[in-house]
Amino acid sequence: MNGELFSAFCTYLTTARELLGPSAPPPRTGEALTLVRDSDERLRKLVRDLEDRPEFTRLVELTRGNLAGPYHSAGQTGWSFAISDFFVRSGLYIDISKGRDVPEHEAFQAYLSEFQKTRVRLTTLVAIENVSFASDSIDCGTFQIKHFTQEEMTALVCPEVREVFFPSDVLGCDLTELGAFWYVQLEEEPPADRLGVDGPRVLRPDVFGSGKPLPTDSYEWIPAQLNPLLEHLSLFDWQPTEWKELDSGTTRDPGHEEDCAWCRRHSDKPHKKPIHEPVWKGLRPAFVLRCSDKWLSWRFLGYTLPDMDQFDCLEWVDEEETGETKLELYGDIHLDEAGTKEFAEFVRETGRLLPALRSRTQEYSWGFLDRALQLLAHGSLSDGYEQLLQHVNVVETLLGGEERGLSGRLGKRVASLLGDTKAQRKKLKEEFEVVYGVRSKLVHGEQLPATGLEGHIRSARRFARESCLWFVRFLSEVLGHEEEGRHLDWAPTREDFLAAIDTGRTTRARLAKLFEEMQDNLPA
Repeated sequence: MNGELFSAFCTYLTTARELLGPSAPPPRTGEALTLVRDSDERLRKLVRDLEDRPEFTRLVELTRGNLAGPYHSAGQTGWSFAISDFFVRSGLYIDISKGRDVPEHEAFQAYLSEFQKTRVRLTTLVAIENVSFASDSIDCGTFQIKHFTQEEMTALVCPEVREVFFPSDVLGCDLTELGAFWYVQLEEEPPADRLGVDGPRVLRPDVFGSGKPLPTDSYEWIPAQLNPLLEHLSLFDWQPTEWKELDSGTTRDPGHEEDCAWCRRHSDKPHKKPIHEPVWKGLRPAFVLRCSDKWLSWRFLGYTLPDMDQFDCLEWVDEEETGETKLELYGDIHLDEAGTKEFAEFVRETGRLLPALRSRTQEYSWGFLDRALQLLAHGSLSDGYEQLLQHVNVVETLLGGEERGLSGRLGKRVASLLGDTKAQRKKLKEEFEVVYGVRSKLVHGEQLPATGLEGHIRSARRFARESCLWFVRFLSEVLGHEEEGRHLDWAPTREDFLAAIDTGRTTRARLAKLFEEMQDNLPA
């Protein structure tokens, strides 16, 4: 079946070598207005001329006749675009133009396999600003954390193909800069485009992606499908090692200077930085890359890249062993081997719980948790006053009500959730009331000092994160009592939670015993 098709494929490669190869004749002088500014533009023009030739038309017709069905239809829609895209995305046009060897049998097998794909492997990479890990590859269950080599990044983003055939879609930065970041890697397998099918379709664009610099104070550019991921990652306790020391009782003078965290890992560039009050800094998405393994379409290629100059977490360093200069990311947070292992275990655990919860929140009237997770992610991406306000909103969404004295009631509820001893609960309640007081002043427009809020912001972040995490784990335990997916008639509502918390542990214990012993004698 494929003998005639293979012959047409080889004939087209031969024609391509004649027109595109290094020994191809230059454009004839005297042709009207055939001005070529550079080699890339010349190659694009030659490819357009090549695809107007009968060899390309014959390849399209034989491909459609031999490879249509059962997935692709024999209709004419999309076949010529797909075949053109194969030669572009596979790099064959560029290889031929540079005189590189193109084995015909190997290229033809790749050609056939592309038409046999019914699904596309779509890879989304979310670059992480401000965080580095001890491992280049971390299995997080539903996603991966990856630090790519330059070769791996080249294979993913195809910079040479972009530069030549899509000049308005060039990366706008060096691959070394892309390779300095760690990435959250998500894999999807959407259906491949069906060729020969009439109706709405995505044509090959001449320009793909905007490539415009992103605003540094807004995250509205983040694709909506990444929101669940950001909510998930916001649950982790992203804290610089230096600030975690404060939780263990280590004290320090906020005004003095010491070696920064990056210097302690790279002694070749010592410098000092002032120690400030602890403020939460965590995972921030820097930009998003999207790419696919489908060579028959550019549909799933895209990116959102900011100006790399806006990132102060990148630094060129000299490696002593090789003498080479290397670009490294030195964000405020570096997870060592123990921290990286803790992170991986945490996201795998919560990654098992969240999908089941999200699928049942409406059934059990637990939508308040969805909203709280959204606010937590929003607060995690915010700065300063806005971060504090959003994190207090998280606590109000989980534990708030319409009753008077909300500040004291919220403080008591937070303390009940997070404190193990009476002393701990007393301290937590007092700390939350201070934070809530700062929030009230902000809401009512009072002028606050420019300094001194960092500790309150960090506390608000901790209350919000740990409260969300408590509900995630507790509600997951409730779902664990379902039998073969049957609805739980006794699943608690938000009002039930608040009533139980307000009742107090001692009273709850007495009531539990009462219900156990006297259930039939209690009033209806």
